[in-house]
Parts: sequence; structure tokens; C-alpha cells
Amino acid sequence: MKKMTNKQFIKKLKSLDACEDAVAWVGKKSLKTAWAKCERADWMLWLAFELELATYKERIHIVCDCAALSLKYVPKGEARPRLAIEAARKCADNPTQENKDAASEAAEAAAWAAAWVAEAAARAAVWAAEAAWVAAEAAWVAAEAAARVARVARAARAAERETHKKMCKMIRSKIKLEKGE
Repeated sequence: MKKMTNKQFIKKLKSLDACEDAVAWVGKKSLKTAWAKCERADWMLWLAFELELATYKERIHIVCDCAALSLKYVPKGEARPRLAIEAARKCADNPTQENKDAASEAAEAAAWAAAWVAEAAARAAVWAAEAAWVAAEAAWVAAEAAARVARVARAARAAERETHKKMCKMIRSKIKLEKGE
């Protein structure tokens, strides 16, 4: 890819319908600087695909590497997300129709598994809300619950930021921009 000025980079992002937050974050950064400093793996992966910064096979493997970081959150005994990642890797390595079909089926199964986990989490949240309603009769219990929720939310946001940083580092280690970019 040839070197782009910041104005060209911004114009390219807009022509690709990049989200406004990403364009605003880029500001006056060059592609090279933005790539080096970005802490949003979703933005980096999007850009890698849009600008074809690596081969298709390499990009799929990078996505699989990022997805594999979430496997620690999959309930024990639930293999569908792991199998979907493995099928995607196999398809990237050998894109036969059989492997494409297997990857598609595995992705669908993983999506159903994720939906099931999300539904179970939603049910748990409803039960928690009902329990909180009962507990809310005592003001001090409600205040303590609110403080706990805030702590959990802060921890979740911190974990999300750290995971994005980790994925960004992985992406940068596998996709090196040319010196002139």
C-alpha cells in the first residue's frame, strides 16, 4: 500500500464508512501512528480487512486468535465456540467447499451456544432483579447492591480494555505496516 497523508487517510476512512468515533479518534494521526496507538481491536480488524493489510488467510487466523481469547469465558463442556474457531482456521488454510460448509455450520452452532449463554445470563439477571426488588425494601441493602454493581461494572470495563489492548498487540505483531505508510 502506498503512503497516505493524514487527509488521505481520513478521506479513505470516510469513504469506507468508518464509524464517527474512529474517525474522530484518528484526528491528525497518520495511518502508521493510528495503527501503533490504537487500543480498539475491532477498529484494527475492520481496517485490516477494508485495506487488505494482510492476506485473507492471515486475517482469518488473526480473528481466530482474538476470538480464542474469549474461550476462557465459555462454560466448561461447551465446545461449539472452540470448534467454530478451529473450523474457521481449517477453512482459511484449505478453502474447499467442504471446509467452508463445516465452518459455516460450526459458526451457526457457536452462535446458538452464545445465544443460549446470553439467554441464561438474561434469566439470571431477571432472577437477580427480582431478588434485588425484595432486598430493596431495606435502603441499606439497596445501597450496598448499587455499590457492588458499580464495582462489577468498573471491573468489566477494565477487563474489556485490557482484552482490547491484548488483541491489538497480537494484531500489530502479525500485521506490520510498511515503513512508508
